Amino acid sequence: MKKQLLTIALMLSGTISLIAQSTVTISVNMSQQTVDPNGVYIAGSFQDEIGVASDWQPDQTMMMDAGLGDGTYVFTAMLPDGVYEYKVINGNTWDGAENVPVESQVGGGNSNRFFVVDGSDVFVPGVYFGGNDANAGGDLYMIRFTVDMGETTVDAAGVSVAGSFQSEADLTGLISDWTAGANKMYDVTPDNSLNDYTTIVWVPAGTGPFEYKFVNGGSFENVPSSCATNNNRGLTVDGTTLEKYCYETCSDVCVPVMTYTLTLNIDMNYNCNFDINSDDSVDVAGTFNSWTGGDGYYLTDDDNDGIYSITLSDVPGGEVQYKARIVRNGSPNWEGSPNNVIALAADTDVPARCFGSAALAECSPIPAPSDITFRVDLTDETPAANIYMIGDFTDPQWQGGAVELQPVAPGIYEATVTDICPGTIAYKFVNGDVSVSANEESFPDSTDRDCVADNGVGGFNRSYTRTSSDPVTLAFKFNTCQEIIGFEKVVSPISAMFPNPAQNETRIQFASATESYNVVVSDILGKRVDVANNVRGYHIVHRGNLPAGIYLVQVTDAKGNTATQKLIFN
Repeated sequence: MKKQLLTIALMLSGTISLIAQSTVTISVNMSQQTVDPNGVYIAGSFQDEIGVASDWQPDQTMMMDAGLGDGTYVFTAMLPDGVYEYKVINGNTWDGAENVPVESQVGGGNSNRFFVVDGSDVFVPGVYFGGNDANAGGDLYMIRFTVDMGETTVDAAGVSVAGSFQSEADLTGLISDWTAGANKMYDVTPDNSLNDYTTIVWVPAGTGPFEYKFVNGGSFENVPSSCATNNNRGLTVDGTTLEKYCYETCSDVCVPVMTYTLTLNIDMNYNCNFDINSDDSVDVAGTFNSWTGGDGYYLTDDDNDGIYSITLSDVPGGEVQYKARIVRNGSPNWEGSPNNVIALAADTDVPARCFGSAALAECSPIPAPSDITFRVDLTDETPAANIYMIGDFTDPQWQGGAVELQPVAPGIYEATVTDICPGTIAYKFVNGDVSVSANEESFPDSTDRDCVADNGVGGFNRSYTRTSSDPVTLAFKFNTCQEIIGFEKVVSPISAMFPNPAQNETRIQFASATESYNVVVSDILGKRVDVANNVRGYHIVHRGNLPAGIYLVQVTDAKGNTATQKLIFN
């Protein structure tokens, strides 16, 4: 369907004005109408730009039959930037003008349709005459997004809407979901008293549900939890849909917001990653500072009791979301998920809570550090070359401190992290490059999330609370809360390899002293430089005339289990 829509736009031609900037193509579907013998016309505020004596002339701008046999008529012109209003006319007199549904009207007392030219081509698909939805190779449902920015200062880059609908609504195939600025919104009724912005998109029938947010410049709004779906706005489309909200609220119209004083208190006494006697600091970031923290948002402990506090002035009332952060050497480490939420309706002094906990209760001592083995089953996935675990307890946190897991059985990977200190940890497994978010676990089954917690940014992390210093193993199937019950662990054929790096030779110690092993040593181009078969106990790799560099040592046991390690000759 998208290819057909794009083909229509590329086939059309029109009158070119000397001052034209962008191609505008407007389609109408007349399949449910008896077309007037005089044809189909379009009139609007654009006509003087294309050489008509004046705007709103019903008999001057004829739409052409697209020749597709589906009742589609098309008008194409080159127009400068601006907001334009129009109506389609069945015939060439105002008696045949369509009655535009209120959802498609420009508003502000005007019952016309509208489009906006803003430096790029505009294509309106085949909207049904007098209707909202369209048919252009398939049913298209209209979504009208409107946001009232209220007292919010609008960024110079403008307002847009972004979400999981964008790739479905895009006719070019070039826009990805959650792309800020791609679906810009405009104040098409600047004379009204609202600071509202709007846009119309069409999505194929049967798609969704979707999630979305309004975007001020490049900043995505903070959606209150009371109307949020995974911290986004939720959207189900089964026909014409109106989505109107006041920016960062659950209301459809903004009202004056009262401001209050907010005091936050964080107990830092029971935190492994915070040294009260060092230069460590703690700050807060949230909806009141666009999640930036830093200067002006550091907490202090004036009485040295381990309770850090800050008082914020002029905080807008309503829902406030925030997290504290430990700042060490200029690098912030966030609290675990989810966000802390306050319904602010008066000056408020929030009782102290433990860093990393949402509960307003006395902090509990943390068990002594323990070792945790992280194991993941990827037998239902296609494993990447490298499998990782990321979490909030590594230094640095998450992707920066990714721990690579090693294969211990077909499709099963694990690694042990020693001396883990925090009482509650958040983590997840990653199938491939940690810099690609699509490789992370996403827990798509909404009924299988008992082992995870909302991460505060539209997703989930695994969560585990330590109750003792005993070592534990956390073993799960990838993307689920299903635990791994048992499996036959594969012993690596390589027990040790030393020295490494080496000058002249290195010794490969096998896992068993009695079994036989095959050894292949290759350079980084894959050329074999040493081969030994049916070796027992150990094998020594002699450098000889080999140049300095990196080599790969592959050892295979009698069962076919293989291990590969890197060898460096200096």
